[in-house]
Amino acid sequence: MRHSESRDVIRASEAVLAGEYLEHLRLYRRPVPVWVWTNVLAHGTEGQIQHASRVRSSHLAAGIDQLKYWTAARSLAADATMAVARRRGSLSDLQTDVLIPLELRLLDPLVTAKWTPDRWLEEVIASIDPHRRAPFLDAGLG
Repeated sequence: MRHSESRDVIRASEAVLAGEYLEHLRLYRRPVPVWVWTNVLAHGTEGQIQHASRVRSSHLAAGIDQLKYWTAARSLAADATMAVARRRGSLSDLQTDVLIPLELRLLDPLVTAKWTPDRWLEEVIASIDPHRRAPFLDAGLG
Protein backbone atom coordinates (compact mmCIF):
# COMPACT_ATOMS: atom_id res chain seq x y z
CA MET A 1 0.00 0.00 0.00
CA ARG A 2 1.34 3.39 -0.96
CA HIS A 3 1.67 6.19 1.56
CA SER A 4 -1.25 8.14 0.03
CA GLU A 5 -3.47 5.04 0.16
CA SER A 6 -2.54 4.51 3.81
CA ARG A 7 -3.40 8.12 4.55
CA ASP A 8 -6.78 7.67 2.84
CA VAL A 9 -7.55 4.58 4.93
CA ILE A 10 -6.60 6.45 8.11
CA ARG A 11 -8.81 9.43 7.19
CA ALA A 12 -11.73 7.16 6.41
CA SER A 13 -11.27 5.22 9.66
CA GLU A 14 -11.11 8.43 11.67
CA ALA A 15 -14.29 9.67 9.98
CA VAL A 16 -16.12 6.44 10.84
CA LEU A 17 -15.08 6.59 14.49
CA ALA A 18 -16.00 10.28 14.71
CA GLY A 19 -19.49 9.74 13.26
CA GLU A 20 -18.55 11.75 10.17
CA TYR A 21 -18.30 9.07 7.49
CA LEU A 22 -21.28 10.37 5.51
CA GLU A 23 -19.60 13.74 5.16
CA HIS A 24 -16.31 12.02 4.25
CA LEU A 25 -17.97 10.04 1.44
CA ARG A 26 -19.84 13.07 0.14
CA LEU A 27 -16.63 15.13 0.15
CA TYR A 28 -14.99 12.54 -2.11
CA ARG A 29 -18.20 12.02 -4.12
CA ARG A 30 -18.40 8.35 -3.25
CA PRO A 31 -21.56 6.25 -3.02
CA VAL A 32 -23.22 6.07 0.39
CA PRO A 33 -24.06 2.54 1.57
CA VAL A 34 -27.09 2.12 3.85
CA TRP A 35 -25.03 1.49 7.00
CA VAL A 36 -23.41 4.92 6.71
CA TRP A 37 -26.68 6.66 7.59
CA THR A 38 -26.37 4.98 11.01
CA ASN A 39 -22.80 6.21 11.55
CA VAL A 40 -23.51 9.54 13.24
CA LEU A 41 -26.04 7.85 15.52
CA ALA A 42 -23.56 5.13 16.51
CA HIS A 43 -20.46 7.30 16.98
CA GLY A 44 -21.48 10.94 17.01
CA THR A 45 -21.57 13.28 19.96
CA GLU A 46 -24.82 14.65 21.29
CA GLY A 47 -24.12 17.85 19.35
CA GLN A 48 -23.54 15.97 16.09
CA ILE A 49 -26.74 13.97 16.49
CA GLN A 50 -28.71 17.11 17.33
CA HIS A 51 -27.27 18.74 14.21
CA ALA A 52 -28.32 15.71 12.13
CA SER A 53 -31.76 16.08 13.66
CA ARG A 54 -32.01 19.69 12.46
CA VAL A 55 -30.86 19.02 8.89
CA ARG A 56 -34.14 18.47 7.12
CA SER A 57 -34.53 17.65 3.45
CA SER A 58 -35.78 21.19 2.78
CA HIS A 59 -32.25 22.47 3.47
CA LEU A 60 -30.75 20.46 0.61
CA ALA A 61 -30.27 21.50 -2.98
CA ALA A 62 -33.03 20.57 -5.39
CA GLY A 63 -32.58 17.65 -7.73
CA ILE A 64 -31.02 15.18 -5.30
CA ASP A 65 -34.21 13.33 -4.42
CA GLN A 66 -32.71 10.19 -2.87
CA LEU A 67 -30.36 12.24 -0.71
CA LYS A 68 -33.33 14.28 0.50
CA TYR A 69 -35.23 11.16 1.52
CA TRP A 70 -32.24 9.65 3.31
CA THR A 71 -31.46 12.94 5.05
CA ALA A 72 -35.06 13.27 6.22
CA ALA A 73 -34.96 9.70 7.55
CA ARG A 74 -31.68 10.37 9.35
CA SER A 75 -33.16 13.51 10.88
CA LEU A 76 -36.11 11.54 12.27
CA ALA A 77 -33.77 8.78 13.49
CA ALA A 78 -31.61 11.38 15.23
CA ASP A 79 -34.69 12.82 16.98
CA ALA A 80 -35.68 9.35 18.15
CA THR A 81 -32.13 8.51 19.22
CA MET A 82 -31.90 11.57 21.43
CA ALA A 83 -35.34 10.92 22.94
CA VAL A 84 -34.45 7.32 23.79
CA ALA A 85 -31.01 8.34 25.10
CA ARG A 86 -32.67 10.85 27.45
CA ARG A 87 -35.05 8.18 28.73
CA ARG A 88 -32.21 5.69 29.19
CA GLY A 89 -30.01 8.32 30.78
CA SER A 90 -26.98 7.85 28.54
CA LEU A 91 -26.30 8.36 24.85
CA SER A 92 -23.02 6.49 25.22
CA ASP A 93 -24.76 3.40 26.62
CA LEU A 94 -27.35 3.46 23.81
CA GLN A 95 -24.56 3.72 21.25
CA THR A 96 -22.53 0.90 22.79
CA ASP A 97 -25.44 -1.42 23.50
CA VAL A 98 -27.60 -0.84 20.43
CA LEU A 99 -26.39 1.53 17.72
CA ILE A 100 -22.86 0.23 17.12
CA PRO A 101 -24.13 -3.37 16.86
CA LEU A 102 -26.86 -2.14 14.49
CA GLU A 103 -24.30 -0.33 12.35
CA LEU A 104 -22.22 -3.52 12.16
CA ARG A 105 -25.27 -5.61 11.16
CA LEU A 106 -26.04 -3.15 8.37
CA LEU A 107 -22.55 -3.48 6.87
CA ASP A 108 -23.76 -6.50 4.88
CA PRO A 109 -24.87 -5.16 1.48
CA LEU A 110 -26.79 -8.39 0.83
CA VAL A 111 -29.06 -7.48 3.75
CA THR A 112 -29.55 -3.81 2.86
CA ALA A 113 -29.18 -3.75 -0.93
CA LYS A 114 -32.80 -2.83 -1.63
CA TRP A 115 -33.53 -0.85 1.52
CA THR A 116 -35.35 2.43 1.28
CA PRO A 117 -35.02 5.27 3.78
CA ASP A 118 -38.33 4.09 5.32
CA ARG A 119 -36.98 0.58 5.81
CA TRP A 120 -33.77 1.86 7.39
CA LEU A 121 -35.67 4.21 9.70
CA GLU A 122 -37.98 1.40 10.76
CA GLU A 123 -34.93 -0.74 11.64
CA VAL A 124 -33.33 2.06 13.67
CA ILE A 125 -36.54 2.73 15.62
CA ALA A 126 -37.13 -0.98 16.26
CA SER A 127 -33.56 -1.33 17.51
CA ILE A 128 -33.41 1.66 19.83
CA ASP A 129 -36.98 1.43 21.14
CA PRO A 130 -38.32 -2.06 20.39
CA HIS A 131 -41.74 -1.33 21.92
CA ARG A 132 -42.49 1.52 19.51
CA ARG A 133 -43.22 1.64 15.83
CA ALA A 134 -42.18 4.82 14.08
CA PRO A 135 -45.51 6.67 13.60
CA PHE A 136 -44.04 8.90 10.92
CA LEU A 137 -43.39 6.03 8.50
CA ASP A 138 -46.88 6.40 7.10
CA ALA A 139 -45.79 9.65 5.48
CA GLY A 140 -43.50 7.62 3.20
CA LEU A 141 -39.99 8.95 2.74
CA GLY A 142 -39.21 7.04 -0.42
